[in-house]
Amino acid sequence: HRSRAESRGMTVLRQSEKDLQSALVQRLALDLEGPVAILQFGKPGGHRQIAGALPPGCTDLLVAGRGLPRVWIELKVGSNQPTDDQLEFMAQMRYVGDEAQTCWSEDEVVALLRRVGYKFRSER
Repeated sequence: HRSRAESRGMTVLRQSEKDLQSALVQRLALDLEGPVAILQFGKPGGHRQIAGALPPGCTDLLVAGRGLPRVWIELKVGSNQPTDDQLEFMAQMRYVGDEAQTCWSEDEVVALLRRVGYKFRSER
């Protein structure tokens, strides 16, 4: 079964969700322009509900830049799909005007951020 990213012709490296998150956060921290916050919630495979601080389905990442939309990103690998709680959380974030999407690759995350106005140093 092909992943969504593969079906879109994107390059997909076989890696764990933890490895994808780590590589992506490092890339964004180095490459996004301007004042940008990159928040990573919980650890892949770890516990996200720390004394109820995060709602069920909270995404893996939040990217927020001055004057730009907040972008909630749920990362998946292979043929993994978001849970019902994750889909509901992202729907709620879109309802309040934020961007929220499931992504299966770094390329897909970069394309999403670029689409909503984020700039990358490597593209100057």
